Amino acid sequence: MAKKYHHHLTEAVLLVLEKIFVQGVALDMALEESVKAHKKWGGRDRRNVSELVFETTRWLRLHLSKAGHQWKDEQKLDSALVKKALILQLKKDWGELPPALIEAWGPLESNAGESSAADKASMTDFLFERALKSFGEQTDKVLVVANKVAPVFIRPNLMRTNLERLQAMLEKEGINSRVVADSLALDERRGLKEFALKYYGLFEIQDINSQKIAKVVDPQRGDNILDACAGRGGKSLLMADILRGKGSILALDIDQQKLQQCNDRARKAGHSIIRTQVSPEASTMTQWTGQFEKVLLDVPCSGVGIIRRHPERKWLLPSPAMTELLATQKKLLEDYAFTVKKDGHLIYSTCSFLPEENDLQIEEFLKCHPEFSLVKKYLWSPLDDEGDILFAADMVRA
Repeated sequence: MAKKYHHHLTEAVLLVLEKIFVQGVALDMALEESVKAHKKWGGRDRRNVSELVFETTRWLRLHLSKAGHQWKDEQKLDSALVKKALILQLKKDWGELPPALIEAWGPLESNAGESSAADKASMTDFLFERALKSFGEQTDKVLVVANKVAPVFIRPNLMRTNLERLQAMLEKEGINSRVVADSLALDERRGLKEFALKYYGLFEIQDINSQKIAKVVDPQRGDNILDACAGRGGKSLLMADILRGKGSILALDIDQQKLQQCNDRARKAGHSIIRTQVSPEASTMTQWTGQFEKVLLDVPCSGVGIIRRHPERKWLLPSPAMTELLATQKKLLEDYAFTVKKDGHLIYSTCSFLPEENDLQIEEFLKCHPEFSLVKKYLWSPLDDEGDILFAADMVRA
């Protein structure tokens, strides 16, 4: 929050949080509505409101436990609980509550007992149990970093520039960066929007661990590659960078607008080997039987691996929608398995640490498809180059 306390901003934050947790509005949409409703806010006001919304959302359960609230995954939050969480976030930021806030909202009554491990990690019991299964002894270390703000990673489009030149451009514009693997990490976004407009096409914003999935695909010159859930094309663009014009990539998605963004980005980056197409029905894909050396299935998932950027996703599970999501993932594996060539690779990936979406899906698929065998599984976390939590399984067809 700002150095000086402004009650009208705190009231605005409370309204945003109530929209998220009481009314079920998505965090990004609730923030956008608030900004539109307060046209007189300057850049600092918008940043302060956004940071306070994100941090209160991130530490929701821990704050409520300190206020004496007993967490239950299936509970519905009300405005009073949301206000308690916000007050404790303000206390964390300030060290003590501003007198004007106490005067306006009254003192915070607390009957806090001992906080549980899930309280301290500030996530649902459902997610905490699955984090323990996935990360084992590393769980505490992973979740400490997962509750911090993620850096922004940008990588150079190698058809246009390189890492050293890109870092020099950033420095010239007054933007600090540090080299992490093949990318540059920025600890804040300030100035990045203006930089992107000036140097559009020279770089891509892409999480460092997301880049590793494209590298698991291991594009070789001459490969015919299918990116079956391409979205806006981040991984297709990186694979095109690796291929340097010597191969072909077919990028599919159900969303035509996302594919148009993929086309625009590919054009600006200088890539001509990416073709896009709206995902066809499985029954019409027989012409692709055994056509691709590499097939990437970056499937729709719960998204709990990107909770540093989207902390609201910690509170969406468990949910009945999970059953439908798991069925979609299974169907995508079934629908695209036959498109892989003999000795070709099928790479399945998620931005999740849930065993149901990762190991269990792969185990079930391999039982039903003995023609495939597992090469290697990956589970990256923020302990790996500060990136998001992502899973990948590389399978080869006999």
